[in-house]
Amino acid sequence: MNWAIALVLRTIRVIWMVVNKGTRPFCLLDYFPDDYLMVIDESHVTIPQVHAMYGGDRSRKVNLVDYGFRLPAAMDNRPLKFEEFEALQNQGNLCECYSCRL
Repeated sequence: MNWAIALVLRTIRVIWMVVNKGTRPFCLLDYFPDDYLMVIDESHVTIPQVHAMYGGDRSRKVNLVDYGFRLPAAMDNRPLKFEEFEALQNQGNLCECYSCRL
C-alpha cells in the first residue's frame, strides 16, 4: 500500500474516533446477519476472558497515556465491554467438552 494512502486512512480513522468518542467500536460481529448463531466452545474459559479483556486493556492504556507514550485518543481504540458483547449476541450456544475415562 502506498504510504500516502496509509496516512490518509489513518487520519480518517483518528478523526472518526475523535468525533465518536465514547461509542462502541466496530467489530466483526457488526457484519453478521441479525439471525446468526454464536457458538462459544470452552465457555468456562472464553466468557471470563471476554469479560476481563476490557479491564486489562484499559489499565494498560491508562498507564501509557498518563506517562505520555500514547495520545489520549488511544483510549477509544479498545475491545468491547462485556455488556456490549452480550448486546450483540442474538442466539448463543455455550459448549463444554470434557473427556474422561470410565
